[in-house]
Amino acid sequence: MICRALAAWKLELTAATVITNGDMAPSQAKGTDFGDVYTRETQDTLSMTVKNTGNWPLTLLGLASSNSPVFSVVVDPAWPTVLDPDSSLTIDVVFDPVTDGPDSSLITILSSDADETPFVFKVKGEGTWLGSIKATVWYDKDANGVFDSAEEGIRDVLVYLNQAGNDEAYAKHLTNAAGWTKFSKLKGQEYQITVDPATLPENGVCTTGALSQTITIGENSQIAEARFGIFWEDTTSIEDHISDTKLPWDADLIYHSGSPEFVKEPWSNAVDKDLFGWDGTATVKEDENGIVWGVFEVEDGPCQFNRVTVVTDNGDDDDHHHYRQVQELDIYVSTTGPDSADFNYAATVVIDDNIWPPIYKFDQTFVAKYVKIVIVRPDLGEEWRQIVEFALGELDEVLNMPAPKRTVQSESVELPTEYSLSQNYPNPFNPATTISYTLPEAQDVDIAVYNIKGDLVKQLVSGRQDAGLYSITWDATNDAGQKVTTGVYFYRIKAGAFTETKKMLLIR
Repeated sequence: MICRALAAWKLELTAATVITNGDMAPSQAKGTDFGDVYTRETQDTLSMTVKNTGNWPLTLLGLASSNSPVFSVVVDPAWPTVLDPDSSLTIDVVFDPVTDGPDSSLITILSSDADETPFVFKVKGEGTWLGSIKATVWYDKDANGVFDSAEEGIRDVLVYLNQAGNDEAYAKHLTNAAGWTKFSKLKGQEYQITVDPATLPENGVCTTGALSQTITIGENSQIAEARFGIFWEDTTSIEDHISDTKLPWDADLIYHSGSPEFVKEPWSNAVDKDLFGWDGTATVKEDENGIVWGVFEVEDGPCQFNRVTVVTDNGDDDDHHHYRQVQELDIYVSTTGPDSADFNYAATVVIDDNIWPPIYKFDQTFVAKYVKIVIVRPDLGEEWRQIVEFALGELDEVLNMPAPKRTVQSESVELPTEYSLSQNYPNPFNPATTISYTLPEAQDVDIAVYNIKGDLVKQLVSGRQDAGLYSITWDATNDAGQKVTTGVYFYRIKAGAFTETKKMLLIR
């Protein structure tokens, strides 16, 4: 009788200890803890060695991470592969964090060794955001006190960033076609933002009084911003416009009442004229009747208005709650009192993220002593919604737009020319995500979510819709209103002959 020893194998970490099967306590001493890794900007790799310590060839059948793509596994050659006795190969576990905070993954190795398959161990790491710098250039070509869209002439001005004290040769070009960009930098460091005067528009002057600013990212902050206003020198009373360089505010609004507010971020923040930062955000949710609403009094009212300004983004690009931002709201007006019976419907505004300033104009003038806004979308049930600023005003020239009906969009909105389905955002997500799609024509639309088995989880849209850009939020529940579990899900759109399916990942 011939006796053959079964092939045994073990996992060894480069310059670290041997990892045993079932090890759920990662540490840096073992080589399974990544420590702090900067989010979005860097990734880190831990290299490990798989060795066949047996007497017969060992077949490696598979390798997987339970939290991909945050933790991914790279191996060369691709598996399955065979290891001869006393031979080995290297696998790399890569940590690429996308959010702040701790994260972990189970790494699974399948092999022909019946005693050690599956071989499972845990790795962990923590994402750390460095902080960022944002440079913005605003224009007011007609010197009316309202900055033009960032698309006008923005390509003509260059803004540079360099760490204070460094040679100018190390400066980085900040501005892009949209007028600004973001660079992640170390907290607590000082940086200098500089406008290249040679690239200013003809007759343009910088309203900041200087062509450079020095800013510091604080230890507890995540963004620092430098802003430059560019005016044309041949206009009159430039100084009169400098104090009004952000947005046109006309009527002063005072918060009166509304649905529940998040602590430190009340409804009153929506009319305090603070555009950027957390303190400029009102975070609110529905009342006992399922309505998200706020009532504001015109301080010296009644006033006339034929446009509203609605800001829904607080300017921080690390916003983890993008799905909460207001997408559509109804406006009601009252000339008498603040009670529900006093209000009459005026218009609906659908937010367009592609314009600045975000001014929505009507072809008729409304009169109001009290204004009530009702947030229509996103419909998140008991989740919070966010709005940064809301303001009323009157323009001398009113655009020739249709009278406000149930949808009033910005003057720059154009109907899409083709069908499309966008990747959901955020992804991975928890607790909700937003799906956007376009229709070039009126069509019967069906959008549904399926699990990995192909079973229907949630019907999101079913019915006829006009041409336009749409967004729908999925709150990770099924048709019965129950929360679904962590995993991969698919969402599919059917609109006429157009069909498309995309994948998304829910992490509880």
